Amino acid sequence: MLVGLLSLSLLTAALATGLGLGLGMPLWLGLVTLPMIGSVTLLLLSALLYGLRATPKEHTALPEGDHLLA
Repeated sequence: MLVGLLSLSLLTAALATGLGLGLGMPLWLGLVTLPMIGSVTLLLLSALLYGLRATPKEHTALPEGDHLLA
């Protein structure tokens, strides 16, 4: 899972930087934005994945009542 997150963030950063360089962004700015975009993408993807996997646990306590004693 970690390798997938790192690969996806690197791919996103490389595509965004390549697109920016293709549109005329200076090379020094591309070298600065590559790790920034990669870090932000990794942070957002990991937070999204954590949010999707962190489901509330079901209530496992038995219900109380007299009908259970009968």
